[in-house]
Amino acid sequence: MDVTSGAGGDLQTAFLNALRKRRRRWQSGLLVALLLRTTGVALLVIPALAVADFLFALPALTRVWAGLAAIAALLAMVARKIWEVSRLADKDAARRIDQQETDRRHTVLSGLELIAGGRGERPEAAGILAYLTRTSVQRATAAIGRSPMNRAWPRTQLRRRGRAVAIRTVVVAAVALVGWPITKVVLPRVVLPQRDIPPYTHYRFEVTPDPATVVYGGSVELAVDVTGGQLTEPVLLVTRYGGAAEHRATCFQEGESRYAQRLEGVVSPISYCFRAGRARTTWRHVTILLKPEITAARLFVAPPEYTREMRREVPLSGEDIRAVKGSSVELHLTSNRPLADGALSLRAGEGADPFAEYAGEGIGTHTVAFKWPLEQTSRASVTVRDARGTESEEPFILQLTALPDTPPSVSLNDPPPFALATPRAVLALRGTVEDDFGLRRADVGRGVRGYRDRLLPLAKAGGMRRMDVEERVHLERLGVTPGDVLEFYLEARDSNPDLTGVTASEIARVKIISDEDYAASLRLQTTLEELVGRYRAAAAAMDKAMEELRKLEEMSRQEGADEKALQEQAKRAAEALQAAETLHQALADDVAAFDLEKDLANTLRSTFADLHHSRLRLERSGGGTPAEMGTLAKDLLAKLGQGRTALAKEERRAEMVASVGRVMECVGMYQEIVQRQTNLVRKLTGMAQHQALTDPDLMRSIAHIQSAIREDLLTFVSELGKRAEALPDEFVELRDSARAFAAAVGELQIPDLMHQAAAAAENRDLGGARRHAEIALEKLKLLLDDCGGTGFGGLAQCKLAFKVPKGLSSTLQQVLDAMGKGGLGKLGSGLGTSGWGGASGGGSGYAMNAYSPMNVPLIGSPRHGLATSQRTSGGGGAGKQCPAGAAGRRPPPEEDRIQDTSERQIGADALRRQAVPPKYEEAVRRYFSEDLNE
Repeated sequence: MDVTSGAGGDLQTAFLNALRKRRRRWQSGLLVALLLRTTGVALLVIPALAVADFLFALPALTRVWAGLAAIAALLAMVARKIWEVSRLADKDAARRIDQQETDRRHTVLSGLELIAGGRGERPEAAGILAYLTRTSVQRATAAIGRSPMNRAWPRTQLRRRGRAVAIRTVVVAAVALVGWPITKVVLPRVVLPQRDIPPYTHYRFEVTPDPATVVYGGSVELAVDVTGGQLTEPVLLVTRYGGAAEHRATCFQEGESRYAQRLEGVVSPISYCFRAGRARTTWRHVTILLKPEITAARLFVAPPEYTREMRREVPLSGEDIRAVKGSSVELHLTSNRPLADGALSLRAGEGADPFAEYAGEGIGTHTVAFKWPLEQTSRASVTVRDARGTESEEPFILQLTALPDTPPSVSLNDPPPFALATPRAVLALRGTVEDDFGLRRADVGRGVRGYRDRLLPLAKAGGMRRMDVEERVHLERLGVTPGDVLEFYLEARDSNPDLTGVTASEIARVKIISDEDYAASLRLQTTLEELVGRYRAAAAAMDKAMEELRKLEEMSRQEGADEKALQEQAKRAAEALQAAETLHQALADDVAAFDLEKDLANTLRSTFADLHHSRLRLERSGGGTPAEMGTLAKDLLAKLGQGRTALAKEERRAEMVASVGRVMECVGMYQEIVQRQTNLVRKLTGMAQHQALTDPDLMRSIAHIQSAIREDLLTFVSELGKRAEALPDEFVELRDSARAFAAAVGELQIPDLMHQAAAAAENRDLGGARRHAEIALEKLKLLLDDCGGTGFGGLAQCKLAFKVPKGLSSTLQQVLDAMGKGGLGKLGSGLGTSGWGGASGGGSGYAMNAYSPMNVPLIGSPRHGLATSQRTSGGGGAGKQCPAGAAGRRPPPEEDRIQDTSERQIGADALRRQAVPPKYEEAVRRYFSEDLNE
């Protein structure tokens, strides 16, 4: 019994061990299958989360919770499966083996059940049961032995799970590789949701500045450049302060793809990112600099008290600060940090040692003030310290320029530096005085050379920055005499207590000349038309008044004359008398430039008295009867007729002088022709010396010049004949000599010689052109020399070699002398081309209006210029005007002139040297020589 029992026990133990071994192998296979299943589920969950994140850009918290939920579900599934696998028993393993072997008798399971059942049987039944058990165990053991060990693995399940995992792995890997740009962004976001990984987007963000820094309390501008496509959503700046909630602000677009937003007053750590729809950048941090930095500066300048200027704020634009020396400067600096103090040092320049230092004074939590005097140009360097003692990293630099207080500016415009004036002249004193901060006083200095000056203060000058001076000085009240030299200047003082601040203008010297010298100068500026025009104007005004009186007389003789019409005519007559009276008085008071005008002045004073009394009688007559008015008009006409006769005599004498003057002008024309021919011969001689024979342009120019001279010579002959015919019978000798002179030009064949010279020049025959031109010049000079003793030829020598009516000799000599000083110096000398004066408008005259090398103005009594063309005398006014002198002479061609550049020209209103009276020429020359030497 015991043996049997022992043998059966060993068999049962072997059976159970084999069965348990296969159970454990089966459980291990099930765990592997569970692992494969878990992997397969993970290969589905992770891509699903990735797709969801790709489509919806899941927030970090959502991704975390989704991941945790997926992990929890997997763990629950694994735990349940592990529990199920761990609950598998030997019976389950036996049943699985029977199923694998298709044993319908369930041998292994029967053996296991017999072993389990026999443990509780009665002893009397143990024998048969033991036998059956042993037999069943043997058969079961044999069945287990027939089943290979590897069949214990759940191979079908493993293959299915493995295949599913492999397929999913391949699919997921293929999709991940195809969409790798998306995978490398989305997968880390799903797997590592706690990391700051922005969602996938096709936009590209470039943030500037990176890293971003800002001074404490300052501001910073954050910008982002978005590329990769057209934005459909606004760009937002998302910020987080500490653990606070997010704050979003729309960015401003600064360019096609650039967006920016500014953070103001940053005093605590801040994180930010840019977002456009679901796309965003990584979170960045703004670093706060705790060093004090100057955020604002204000500069105040208080000029010195004497300038009377207010304290002002000066804008700091980066340029030098300019202020008056001695100003008080105050600088306010504001920082981003609370400030304790500061230090300011002044240097003469960059790199120099400080010459002065000043401490700052706090005037607020964040502001420090510095105050110092500006004594010299300097460079200020300022640093500030915050409440913790931290000093600013970069100093504040300020360049200051100290401006000196310049003395007053004084200029005297009138009178000029040197002028001539008559004892009765009225000087215009004009000038300007100014100072940058206001005048203390201004004076006019007056004096006579050799005597002490006298200062006359200008009213209202104190405190003014600019004052235009305009005074009138009546020389007659000063009691000056010819020969005195008056000196005038302006003097100004400013209010600077540390400087003299006195400035004086240049001295203007005025030399007093006599009325006779003044008249001689006036003759150089008076044309023949102006001379005759004075007589004509006086006669025309008187004729107008007498015409109105005749109309009044005729109206009074008419039957039934209208008293109202008579009164109106009487009024018109009185107005005409008034106009004539005024003109006669003005002309009578004018300075007499010619001796002939002295007689005119006496006549005009007489006619003025007649006109004045006639007007008074007419005005006092009131509304008389027609008969009374007629009688009065007749009496007035009779009285005025006497004066008109005397005025007509004076007018005729003036016309005689003018007619002779027009002949004198022809002398100037002839002199100019001689001079131009001389210049042409010189050119031809120079060309011959240089043998310029092949220049066609130059030869054509010579031909043109010669032709122009010939035309002017023919014009001269024509004009001389016309003007000679216009001479009164009193000048028959001059008329005959002028005719003879004009005829001699043709007899000597001078125009023909000039024509031959021009033709030779056209043919490029330099020798022939020169020969004919020289012969023409010799004959021109010979004709003038041969006629020197005649009436016309004597004019070239400033002589009146013909009979002159009584009372006209001195006037004609004055006219002749004035023409001689018009640029030729002395008639017959052949100097220059501007001689004999000139009048514009085609009129005759000899006025000199050219430029002066000495600029000597002439100040005297006023003289009315009345150049009229109401009447003509003889045939002189009908023909072509003489191109020489005052008769509108056209200047010769530019190439026909020899330019004189030895003297500089100053002003068109200046007096020529020839116009200076002879006795004052030396004084004027000495004055300007000193001026040029200075």
